[in-house]
Amino acid sequence: MPPTVELEARLDEILASLDFVAAASVLRPRLGPLLNRQVGAAALNPATDFIRMGAGNTEVIFGSLLIRAIGAFERFVRLLIDDAIARHTTTAKSVHALPPAVVGRNVALTGRALASFESPRTYPEFDYSSLATNLASCMAGHVPYALNSPVFSAAVVSGTPETIGRALANVGIRDWWDAMGRDPDLQGLLGHKGKVRATADAAHQRLDELCRLRNHIAHAGDLNIVVTEQMLRDSISFLRLLGTALQAEAVKQVE
Repeated sequence: MPPTVELEARLDEILASLDFVAAASVLRPRLGPLLNRQVGAAALNPATDFIRMGAGNTEVIFGSLLIRAIGAFERFVRLLIDDAIARHTTTAKSVHALPPAVVGRNVALTGRALASFESPRTYPEFDYSSLATNLASCMAGHVPYALNSPVFSAAVVSGTPETIGRALANVGIRDWWDAMGRDPDLQGLLGHKGKVRATADAAHQRLDELCRLRNHIAHAGDLNIVVTEQMLRDSISFLRLLGTALQAEAVKQVE
C-alpha cells in the first residue's frame, strides 16, 4: 500500500474532526430556539447542558488537531523510508549491489540503535536480536540479506525540513525540494504558478513554520498561539499535496 494512502486516511479523519468542531461551535448558540419544548425533560437535558457549556475555545481544539496532522505527516515519511528500503532490497539481489551510502548508513544507524540496548527507547521499540541478525547477514554478504528498516525510519524524529532531509538522504533520496517546486498543485496552493524555486522555498518555509508552531503548542504550552479553522484547513491541504509530491519523487529516485 503506498504511504500516501494512509496519510490521506489520517488527514481525512482529522478533517472530519475539524468539521465536527466547527459545526458544533456554530450550532451551540442557535440550538435553544430550535428545541422542541414538548419533548420530555430527559430528552432535552443533553441539549440544554450543551448550550450552558458556553462557546469554549475552538482554537485550542484546532491546535490539537494540527499536532495530529504533523504527526500523520511524520508517520508518512517513516513509511516512505520503509518503502524505499523495500525497493532497494528488491532491486539489489545482494548487499554488494546496493548503493554504498545505504550500506554504510545501515551499519551506522544499526550500531547507534544497538548502543541503546541498556536504555531502550519507548518509541520506536527495537527488536535488538533482529537488528543484530540482519546486520550480520549484510556484513557477511549473505543471500538473502536484510537491511534494518526500523533504524532508518527511526531517524524521523520530527517533521522539520532538515530532519526529513537527513532521514531521506539515508536511503538515497536527495535534492528533492526542486521536485516539490515543480509540482503544479503545490505551485497553485502556495501562489507561485510556474515558479519552481519560489514554490520550493515557500514549501520548505511552510513546513518549517508548521513544525515550529506544533512544538510551541505541544512542548511550550503556549496558550497565546491561535490556530484558526482556516489555518488548519490550509495546513491539511498543504501536507496532503506535499506528501503526494514527495512520494512521487521518492519512487523516481529509488526504482
